[in-house]
Amino acid sequence: MHIAILGQPRTGTTALYTRFCAALPAARALFEPSCYVPEPTDCSRDLVVKMLIGALPGQEPAQWSSCLACTHLVLVVRDPRDTLLSALLFFPLWIARQRPEQNLAWVVQWLKHKEHQGRSVSLWPYFVEMLRQYGGMDADEASAWYCGQLEAFLKVCEMLSGMHTPCVVRYEDMMESRGSFAQLEARIGCLLPAVPLPQAYRSILRRGTVGEWRQWFTQEDVEYFRPLMQPYLRYHNYADEWTLASSPRINAATSLQYVQTWLRVIHRERLSRFRPTMKEQR
Repeated sequence: MHIAILGQPRTGTTALYTRFCAALPAARALFEPSCYVPEPTDCSRDLVVKMLIGALPGQEPAQWSSCLACTHLVLVVRDPRDTLLSALLFFPLWIARQRPEQNLAWVVQWLKHKEHQGRSVSLWPYFVEMLRQYGGMDADEASAWYCGQLEAFLKVCEMLSGMHTPCVVRYEDMMESRGSFAQLEARIGCLLPAVPLPQAYRSILRRGTVGEWRQWFTQEDVEYFRPLMQPYLRYHNYADEWTLASSPRINAATSLQYVQTWLRVIHRERLSRFRPTMKEQR
């Protein structure tokens, strides 16, 4: 059995990948390769490939078409409003690992401000500032880049629906019930056991909830992001309904504390790699 899991970042692909790896323990497992390169023994063993669709500024997108020969293509989708929120909270951790020289104190200060001011602090300026600091973009370029990411994903969805019948898994179903897994298991003929994320992926796990964007978005955010997200919402049958929480509450444990905790962990990991051993010191 050859499984290819395709989806955008922060949509639950890692959780699904972990389940497939547990179900097929002898499989060749590839986590986010830039391209799937077959090996001679692949024809006689199971294969699990998880590949992200989309790329950060300056990065080359993964060659997802290299997975088209897999026997089962699993496409993971998620409400783009929750995806965006999750990405903006995870992205500082990615920067800390890839660009340790960047000062991320401003992120912590912004999260503190958002936690205490709630509705008066919009998300979109944080989104633009993140892309300005990381990708050198202005506000218009940030909007165009984000719109391009959504459009690229929808093109992949359209191409797959024309060539194959992918197994579409909604993040919301994964979080709220076992129903979607039952359908997926029936489709592929394999049970997917519930297993914890491996330690290497623990920073990926934040909250796993649905509709959290209603606590974070402001009316300004709705006006900024709604035109960009509407094509995705329509294509994947998400309601184009933008009612915000009347009394928004930001959960510090899964926002500020989550970011601070993992920034400290990443800092300690970096120090431990460069700390000389006792033998070296002698």
